[in-house]
Amino acid sequence: MSGKYMSKKRAILTIAVYTIMAMSVALFLTLNLSVLLIHYPHWNISVAATRNDYLRLLWYLQDPGNHQLLLHHVPLSKVGYRHFKDVRLIMILNETVIIVSGSLVSILLKEICRRKMAWQLLKPLEIIMTVLIISFSMVLVNFSTLFVRFHYLIFANHDWVFKTNTDPIILMLPLSFFTQAFLLWGGLFFTLLLVLWSGIYMSLRFLKP
Repeated sequence: MSGKYMSKKRAILTIAVYTIMAMSVALFLTLNLSVLLIHYPHWNISVAATRNDYLRLLWYLQDPGNHQLLLHHVPLSKVGYRHFKDVRLIMILNETVIIVSGSLVSILLKEICRRKMAWQLLKPLEIIMTVLIISFSMVLVNFSTLFVRFHYLIFANHDWVFKTNTDPIILMLPLSFFTQAFLLWGGLFFTLLLVLWSGIYMSLRFLKP
C-alpha cells in the first residue's frame, strides 16, 4: 500500500514539474515566434528596420550577457527601457526554470519508466489539459481586463503604460498582438502536454510485451 501511494505521489510530482517546464518552454517559443505577430505601423521607418529593431529587443530580453538595449530606428524613452529591463528579468528567470525543470523531468520520467508506472501519469495529464481548456476559454472572454490586471500583479510600477508619442513601439504591439501571443502560448502549452500524454498512451497500447 505504501509503495503504491509513493508511486502515485511520484507521478503527481512528475506531472507538476513537467507542467511547469511546458509552461516555460511555451513562453520561450512564443516570445521568439512573436516576430511573426507584430504590427507594422504607417510611419517613416521601413518594415525591415522595424523588424530588425524588434529582433534586437528579443535578443536583449533573452541573452543574460546582453545588458544594454540598443534600438537603431524605433524611439524608446527611459520609461520604456525600464519596462523592458523588468521584462528581461522575467524572461531570463524563465530560461532558468526551463533548465532546472527540464533536468528534473528527465530524472523523474526515467525513474517512472524504469518502474513501469508511466500509466499513472495519464490521469493527472488529462485533468490538467481539461482545466487548461476551461481556463483559457474563461480568460479569452474578458482578455483585455485580465491583461491589465496581470500587469498590475506582475510589475511593481506603471512603466508598462506606454505613450505613443514617447514610445511608439507600442504601435507595433497592440492588444491584438498580445491576444494572438496568448493564444499561441496556450496552444504550445497544450501541445506539449498532449505530446507526453500521446507518447505514454501509444507506448502502453502498442508496446506492451
